[in-house]
Amino acid sequence: MKRVLMLLGLLLGACGGGGGGGEEAPVLHAGQFSFGAASYSAAENAGSVVVSVQRLGGSDGAVSVAYASGGGSAAAPGDHAAVQGRLEWPAGDAAPRSITVPIVNDALREGDETVLLSLSAPVGGAALASPSQATLTIRDDDPAVPGQLQFEAASYSVVEDQGTVQIRVQRTGGSDGAVGVSYAVVDGNAAAGTDYIASSGTLAWGDREEGSNVVLIQLVDNDRLDGSRTLVLELSAPTGGASLGTRRRVTLTIQDNEKPQPGRLQFGAVAYQVAENAGTALVTVTRSGGSNGAVGLSYATADDTARTGTEYTAVSGKLSWADGDVGTKTFAVPILDDAVRDRNKKLGLRLSAATGGAVLGTASVSLTILDNEPAQTGTLQFGAAAQDADETAGSVTIAVTRTGGIDGAVSVRYAAAGGTAVAGSDYAAFGGTLSWADGDGAVKTFAVRPLNDSAQEDSETLVLRLSDPLGATLGSLVTSTLTLRDDDKPLPLELVEAFPALSFDDPVFLLAERGDDSRLYLVEQAGRIRVFANDDAVTAAATFVDISLDVDSGGESGLLGMAFDPGFASNGYVYLHYVSRSRGQVVSRFHALSRDSLDVSSEQVLLELGRSGAHNGGWIGFGPDGHLYVTVGDHLQPGNGQRLDVLQGKVLRITTSGSAPADNPFVGTAGARPEIWAYGFRNPWRASFDRANGQLWLGDVGENTREEIDRVERGGNFGWSSCEGTLCGTAPSGHRPPALEYGHGGGGASVNGGYVYRSAAIAEAVGLYFFADFITGQVWYARSVSGRLVMTQFATLDYPSSMGEDAAGELYVVSYNGKLYRLARR
Repeated sequence: MKRVLMLLGLLLGACGGGGGGGEEAPVLHAGQFSFGAASYSAAENAGSVVVSVQRLGGSDGAVSVAYASGGGSAAAPGDHAAVQGRLEWPAGDAAPRSITVPIVNDALREGDETVLLSLSAPVGGAALASPSQATLTIRDDDPAVPGQLQFEAASYSVVEDQGTVQIRVQRTGGSDGAVGVSYAVVDGNAAAGTDYIASSGTLAWGDREEGSNVVLIQLVDNDRLDGSRTLVLELSAPTGGASLGTRRRVTLTIQDNEKPQPGRLQFGAVAYQVAENAGTALVTVTRSGGSNGAVGLSYATADDTARTGTEYTAVSGKLSWADGDVGTKTFAVPILDDAVRDRNKKLGLRLSAATGGAVLGTASVSLTILDNEPAQTGTLQFGAAAQDADETAGSVTIAVTRTGGIDGAVSVRYAAAGGTAVAGSDYAAFGGTLSWADGDGAVKTFAVRPLNDSAQEDSETLVLRLSDPLGATLGSLVTSTLTLRDDDKPLPLELVEAFPALSFDDPVFLLAERGDDSRLYLVEQAGRIRVFANDDAVTAAATFVDISLDVDSGGESGLLGMAFDPGFASNGYVYLHYVSRSRGQVVSRFHALSRDSLDVSSEQVLLELGRSGAHNGGWIGFGPDGHLYVTVGDHLQPGNGQRLDVLQGKVLRITTSGSAPADNPFVGTAGARPEIWAYGFRNPWRASFDRANGQLWLGDVGENTREEIDRVERGGNFGWSSCEGTLCGTAPSGHRPPALEYGHGGGGASVNGGYVYRSAAIAEAVGLYFFADFITGQVWYARSVSGRLVMTQFATLDYPSSMGEDAAGELYVVSYNGKLYRLARR
């Protein structure tokens, strides 16, 4: 516009002609725009702020200017309403104009904030003057919140070898202003310098700084066993208006990393002995290898060859050691001085149930009571008054026993002394002497060799006689009759149902008390034993005992075996072999309340054999030596059969109190279990002793190809798992092949060892070994032909699970389907 007016003036002047003096055109002044002030201020709760804009330096013509808000720390619409627009002035108007900025009053503590206002785009010839920008400060009216200071957690736990512990202190609930707090250890049983490095100081946060700061505690890893210790950190003296939260104290637990050494508790000697007339035996127990904490154990005596009430008085009790105590403790065993010559006797001493973390070392030893009575040399006699054998037997073993004493060396002569059999025709002539060393009470044997002819003839007899004893006396059985059966006649045998009115649940074994032919006992796998009269007319069976609540039954587990103590009539002891739900496979001794009831609470565990789903074995029985024999499978670990440091895959021989007899084959062998009698078995399910000669027969269930019958001998290795029957990879040293075996080709897969028949009821069956197969149901007898066993099948049953004998030696077969069958003459 200014340029237009100037141009107009020039043109007018030019029109005036030669130097004339016309009037000059007027100069216009539109003015300048600026804010009334460069800065404004208002409280956040003012509602709005009015900002003035002024027109200075002229008012010519109509003019306008634009305005707007933007920039600064305040944000629209949270802190203010954004404004923009244009202010106008008509010609001649120089009055100021105003801009209204709405302010938002929030409840946030955010400090003072600013809004930038600016003028722009003047119109009408006006210009901008300073200040063309203004700053509006919105003053915060919310109070400052510096926040709370407290520990992040109420407690910490660390191991003393951790090194450094970080304990965090939080600032929460506000961050206005710079704040700080002091910290220090104020309590606890941890010792500065011994358990940790003393620490104290202050922590600081800047304005608007949130989060946590760290207190560092340096731990000391000592080598003492001193248990867990604690220290308490406390916050105090907060600054900057901050307050302390509820967790102003924190407990740091320093856990000890040293392991306590409570020590080993064991007998002070590997064996003890005492004179029978000493009155008392003092037994020592030691603590070694550590003394941390109070510890204790239980002790008890156990019968072996010495019997409580006869040779000693049973004792049991507890011994204890205080923390730091390594002294030797003692307990006394009263010894009874009898007037009987019974040689030296042993009883077992047992430690158990160690407490306070202590471990047991040597926990089972023997105490030998030295006899002070005169020697008893014993009585010599035949093991049986009668015995039978096939003429094809090749050799018949005749047993002679020494009873009533084993002092000194003794001997006796044996020879043929009559009968219908003829030497040279029916048997080979024989004669000789049997000898026993001092202390030797084993059964001695000699052989008679029958001669096999082809003529069918009646059975013939051979009378055997003992004579000329040296150092001992002869008993009542100085003669024994051997009946030689003709092998040229068929054996008319069959199985007939016995006790037809009875039925049982999963029966697995049948037996009778020695000398009592009036009743039988039937073992059910689930954990029940039934007792009933030995009479085919019987209609009901009573429950002798029910331990099913503790029996883990099913598959190859359950209540597996039972045996009566040879002295049951006087001591009432019964032995069970079963798989317990809580303890695994065990052999235990119980006390019978009567011949019809067993006291479950009287259980004393003799052997703990571990746990397996199969291959448990399961038979127990007493040998003629009065010791308890136990069969145990390999527990599905084939290598166990050849290992002498485990009890699995073995025949075990123990005393009635569970200890190993001193004459067991591996007593004293390094690394070997002393309870082992023979080894190399897979799953020896059933076994029995021949009543006539004491031979132990056993059926061992095979794997894929063979089932075997073994004649078990002391210390024998029967091959598994190097051999299955006579099939061997590399046979182990001293391998004893089976007496008889059969393959799986005919369907057989699970042999049940049986019995040598010795009852007088079926003369033709005397001396035959009977056994069966659970899978095929086949039932056989075996007899010796030319020095080897020959098997003949004579019956088939549904799932024969076991065989059994009554007190008279009558043979029964147990069907798993619940029925019983008796061997009979067809």
